[in-house]
Amino acid sequence: MGTRKCKILLVDDSESDRALFRIALERARIPGVELIREAEDGQEAIQYLQTTASSTTPGPHLYPDLLVLDLKMPGNDGFDVLKWLEDRGVRPVVVVLSESGTDTDIEQALALGVDKYLQKPDGLPRLIDFIREFCSR
Repeated sequence: MGTRKCKILLVDDSESDRALFRIALERARIPGVELIREAEDGQEAIQYLQTTASSTTPGPHLYPDLLVLDLKMPGNDGFDVLKWLEDRGVRPVVVVLSESGTDTDIEQALALGVDKYLQKPDGLPRLIDFIREFCSR
């Protein structure tokens, strides 16, 4: 029985937050988990997802199983990504990891199909636990 591959796309404008996620994921040593791409904003994430979703040939573009998404970013933010995903037939599981804990942001994110909502910085260990559980299914 082989290990299932679990591909993650991380979208966050903060380099330090992306670095913390990489370190936490590396230390967790979850079998089969691969951080396939990091994006600095919603526009970069949408471009990547469009390219991978429309690709019919094998190559460097891999569609993620799990999208870890910050909400508050300059330019296209996490809500823009969620709205873009709303119209797609195939979408990754989405976990928001955001500094925002306002009821409005949480409700809007959940209404746009977020599977899990966690707050920074305390949410990072819970995110790693979620990834461990999700990727072992």
